[in-house]
Order: sequence, then structure tokens, then C-alpha cells
Amino acid sequence: MMEKRFIAFSFVIILFALCIPRVYATSSSTVIEEKAFGYEYVWTKENGVSTWGIGYGGEITTIIENEENKRYVEAFKRAVGEINTNFFTLLVISLWTVGSVLAAFIIYKKNKKLWEKERRAFVISGALSLILAFTAYSSLDRSLNTAKHYYYGLMSEKYIDR
Repeated sequence: MMEKRFIAFSFVIILFALCIPRVYATSSSTVIEEKAFGYEYVWTKENGVSTWGIGYGGEITTIIENEENKRYVEAFKRAVGEINTNFFTLLVISLWTVGSVLAAFIIYKKNKKLWEKERRAFVISGALSLILAFTAYSSLDRSLNTAKHYYYGLMSEKYIDR
């Protein structure tokens, strides 16, 4: 029993670690990178100059941050972070939904008396998990659309460093 809990706990920790942006400390520069659903950025600050590598699907474009594009690169960074957060939330809620349905099915098959007593609780739990899953999916979709909007805004001719 403890092994199963340890494996489940380890799985959650690994998934959580995948959602954290990576920060590399080097001597005179700062590097932060994050990826989510094909969108990615690499932020480098060296000698007071911020450079962004913005990409989708493996294509990276370099942009030097200035006052004109600062709002867009920060919004893109925030959107990529929200994608990871919303995906993790959707994953946890989906696992909860599957667990609720599985528990209800097992109790229905094994113990009809308990099922008759606790049927409302299972229905409420299932309905709540479906509502939360739909909300998490909507948030993930909104984050993906936001990242797409700012990505295409940054890829316009006026922001690209050529």
C-alpha cells in the first residue's frame, strides 16, 4: 500500500517539476526558459540588454526587448506560464473525475446498500468534477489563444530583430 502511495506521490512531483520554468545562473547573464504546447521562450539578460527567443513548433525568433514590445513579450511569457498551470489543473481534475467515476462504479457493483445511501454524494462529486474540468479546459483554451495572439503580434515585422 505504501509503495502505491509513494509511486503516486512521485508521479505528481515529476509532473509538477515539468511545469516549473528553468532558470540558469551564469556569471554575467540571466537565462530563463519555459515551454508549453509548442510555445516557448528563452529570456536572456546580459549587460542590461534583454533578449527574447520567442518560438512555436521549434522555430525560434530573436527579439531585443524595448519599450515598444515590452508589453507583448511579458504577456507572452505570462501566457506560456498560464498554459502550464492550466494544463496541470486540468490533469488533476481529470484524474479526480476518473477516480470518482471508478469509485462510484465499484461501490455500485459491490455494495448496493451503500450505493443507495451515498448515491447523491457520488452524483454531486461527479457533476462538480465535470464542471471543474470544463472550467479548466476553458482556461487552458483561453491561455493557448492568448499565447497565440501575442506570438503573432511579436512576429509582426515591427518587432523582429533583423
